Amino acid sequence: MIMYRRASDGAKRRYRLGTYPAMSLEQARKEARAIVAKVDKGLDPSAERDAIKAESVFSDLADDYVDRYAKKHRRSWQEDVRRLKTSINPAIGSIRASQVSETEVIRLHDAVTDRGAPIEANRQVALIRRIYSWAIGRRLLSANPAEKLEWNPETSRDRVLDVAELRRFWSSIDTAGISPGTRLALKLLLLTGQRAGEITGCKVDELDLKRMAWLIPGERTKNGLAHSLPLSAWTCELFTEALENSKDGFVFPSRTGEGPMTRRALSRAVSRNLEIMELAHFTPHDLRRTVASQMAAAGIDRLVVGKVLNHASIDRDSVTGLVYDRHGYEPEKRRALEKWADRLAEIVDSETGDTPKVVQLR
Repeated sequence: MIMYRRASDGAKRRYRLGTYPAMSLEQARKEARAIVAKVDKGLDPSAERDAIKAESVFSDLADDYVDRYAKKHRRSWQEDVRRLKTSINPAIGSIRASQVSETEVIRLHDAVTDRGAPIEANRQVALIRRIYSWAIGRRLLSANPAEKLEWNPETSRDRVLDVAELRRFWSSIDTAGISPGTRLALKLLLLTGQRAGEITGCKVDELDLKRMAWLIPGERTKNGLAHSLPLSAWTCELFTEALENSKDGFVFPSRTGEGPMTRRALSRAVSRNLEIMELAHFTPHDLRRTVASQMAAAGIDRLVVGKVLNHASIDRDSVTGLVYDRHGYEPEKRRALEKWADRLAEIVDSETGDTPKVVQLR
């Protein structure tokens, strides 16, 4: 126990060091010297300790960030929740938010990297950085332990599946260890070229299969713009099949029954079945890139391909595109997607000899 007078008002204060033998005499002396040094500087070590005890742990701070900020401003907030629940909170969630050190963040980053997920390690550090930046902006904290950390190098990917790989993917996906809903979502990703999260998060009321159309609202698109997508007959049939198992308004409900399937479910399904598919590593996003490449190879105009994929950069290429071009390109997008569906059918048929089952919708 150390007794001292507070510099601000002369009040007597007590600071309990610890108990013997949990704290050795040598440790107690070292701690006492540090406390005396703080008192000499006019600080109040006892008040500092009380403030730390009253402060929220990191997991509480993260919950506040999700509720007050992420849910309102980040379309991928559910990914933030997943990362916090499965990896970040088990590592640092019980530590007082102001006491999380750079060393602990580095240790988490290294652990995720060492298990073979270097990019995911980067994403987790980025999330921690965002949480602390938000807290600093609200004057809750004053330092960010993830601010100046080195990340794993990232290179742009250019993986595109060739025709033979597309055949193997399509022919093996029905026999791989993939749930029916996930299987349909992967097929629809390949037929439509949309982002994985847009597929898995699809809501029943976004689909109008009589008009063979899908309207993705702006709050679910990367660029924040509503996206109208014409659907081929083959695509409509797959959506019809998926709708048979819809739940709570979601075309692809999660296995837990809470909300929609996550895009990570598609990534896991692919990575776990690469050996069965006899394919080199690829991701669901590579399927989207493959669609763009195949459409271009089929002679579809680059502008139309961009419209199908809902690339905002297509409209940013010129002032005319950004300000004046209000043409929705619906006929061009429909022809492009029907042409791609026909081309994919040819690719699949060339090996299996089967004709894709297509229904006529009125």
